[in-house]
Amino acid sequence: MTLEEIGRLCAAESPRLVVRAWMVDPRRGRMRLALRDGTYLDAHQLGADRYSYHWQRPGETVRRNNAPHFNHIDTALHHLHIGQEVRASPVRGVSEQDVRQVLRFIQSQIEGD
Repeated sequence: MTLEEIGRLCAAESPRLVVRAWMVDPRRGRMRLALRDGTYLDAHQLGADRYSYHWQRPGETVRRNNAPHFNHIDTALHHLHIGQEVRASPVRGVSEQDVRQVLRFIQSQIEGD
């Protein structure tokens, strides 16, 4: 999926969560999604194979990516950072399924607060 398609998918399927989506830096492949709780999610598509989702919350950063580190994790290179903790991640890129997984995770975290 392109970042523009991600923005449209998020707005269409998660209107209770996503307030607005826009390209922050098209040259570097970064889109920002403003979320209803006042936080934001940055989606990066770095070439054909690299991606990251960066969700910024007050006092906490949650990030999923496939940066080439943490090779000891079962899902390496794909992993999830929650603060300083690193976990395995089922997200594999920027497919519709991946985007939906990220949005479901964020929604569950917001509802759990």
